Amino acid sequence: MTSPPARNRSNADHWLLPLLYLIAVGVRTATALQLAAPSSFDAQYYYLVAKNLVAGRGLVVDALWQFLDRPVGFPHPAGGVWLPLPSLLQALFLLLSRSYRAAQIPQILLSSALVLLAYLFTRRLTGRVSDGLVAAGLVLFGGGTVMATQLDVDCYATFALTAGLAIYAMSRDWSNPYWLAASGLFMGLAALTRNDAILLLAVFGLFVLWLRHRGQGVSFRVVLLTLGLFVGVCAPWWLRNWLTFGRVNPVPPLYPALLREYGEFFAFEPQFTLQHLLSAGWSSLLQARLNALGMNGLRLIWTFQFWQAPFIALGALAMTRPRASSPRDRPVAEGGAPPSLFPVLLYPLLLFLAMSLVYVFPGLQGGFSHSLSAWVPFGAALAAVGLRCSWQRLARVAGVLDPRRSLRVFQVGAVLVACLIGVTVARTEIVSNRRLAQSNARVAEWVKANTDPQTIILTNNGLGISLFAERRTLAIPFGGLATAQTAARRFGAELLIVWGDRPQGLPAEFTADLASIRLPLVASWDGCQVYLLGGN
Repeated sequence: MTSPPARNRSNADHWLLPLLYLIAVGVRTATALQLAAPSSFDAQYYYLVAKNLVAGRGLVVDALWQFLDRPVGFPHPAGGVWLPLPSLLQALFLLLSRSYRAAQIPQILLSSALVLLAYLFTRRLTGRVSDGLVAAGLVLFGGGTVMATQLDVDCYATFALTAGLAIYAMSRDWSNPYWLAASGLFMGLAALTRNDAILLLAVFGLFVLWLRHRGQGVSFRVVLLTLGLFVGVCAPWWLRNWLTFGRVNPVPPLYPALLREYGEFFAFEPQFTLQHLLSAGWSSLLQARLNALGMNGLRLIWTFQFWQAPFIALGALAMTRPRASSPRDRPVAEGGAPPSLFPVLLYPLLLFLAMSLVYVFPGLQGGFSHSLSAWVPFGAALAAVGLRCSWQRLARVAGVLDPRRSLRVFQVGAVLVACLIGVTVARTEIVSNRRLAQSNARVAEWVKANTDPQTIILTNNGLGISLFAERRTLAIPFGGLATAQTAARRFGAELLIVWGDRPQGLPAEFTADLASIRLPLVASWDGCQVYLLGGN
């Protein structure tokens, strides 16, 4: 079967793309309105920084939520670990209305654009509108950046689109210097969103070497232009860090890789070295990495709702094998040769290995899931190819009389399955978001009623209290109660609030000390305890 003429396909895109985007914005908006408030620590941080920006305070935060960048007091410069682009985008819309709903607008717009990216990449890959619509539907209703999660004021949508566009630009047309150079711009934007965007530079470098190996070398001028755009985007941020922290990276990049357990991320006086890491013992190090490989593997296939994973694998094989067994088995790309799958397949591989073997504990605590969001449109595209190829084979074996019509039914059914699972998970996340919002509101109500605005609070819910109660907060550091009291004295904390809804829990040593060393209990409700530190 021949593909439709290029002009007809192009005309279809002219009206389909705006329609798809409007549908995506509508679905995303309806979902976003179900969320009550920022629920994750990441989302609270980005929103807090955005509010401070709009208030004219600059890139600062009143919550010392970690000590890796050596804080010295309040307010603390933002951007030591979590980067500025999500907050900058939110601040633009907070100028219109200083509300959570306004801060959600960039998440709605950017996550809706992922639907278009999935459609466009699939059209480049197969030349078929139906495949593009399937991929768009899989991204709209499913994917690891689950509908509710990506609409909180986190960095999911920002990184997914910027890093996704970088991968798309690399794969789009290696012979066109403008596309390859554009990847430098998008890599720079991704690097202002998440630190692990550095993997995109590795993908770019290996892609260039692979092209040279195949005799399709990229000129040095294009490579230099690409890297120049990357540096040009990041340079103002690096300069700000140098002027603010005295170094380009406030937190040494290897620090998170040298953790023996996740709790050390909150060490009060971090001194992470290779010797520190090896002191855990080879058995412990190996076990941690094997566990990370298994957990991240599960998260990888959960990102695509488990059932899409086999079709992604089949689609990748169909598009990379040198010769198809039948002309009908292999899709025909729009405009001739399909985009290069080398950067598309290399990115998730490097990410999986880096987050499972190097940055083990940050990867397990959300790093892998956040950065995998950039691959969702490409996974959906390969799933669409796999769905078509599997049905074509099944139809031939079963002797289906009208394989084309039955394929449409199969494709629609796949999107409906993704929709059912996506909506179910979104409902669960919405319930969790509302519960955490109520818990944060209860804590904030007590804090506002019983503390002075200048009070500094030692807590495991620092970002929530700083955001909702407008108080300065200090994270409970890794270690025992004595370490926490040392931190409290240094920064002037007067109260200790232990919040039962904190996802990662409390350091075991701290919990044991708190049970044995009786601090004055000021208040207690629903798993939340307030203690007076005073001179302790």
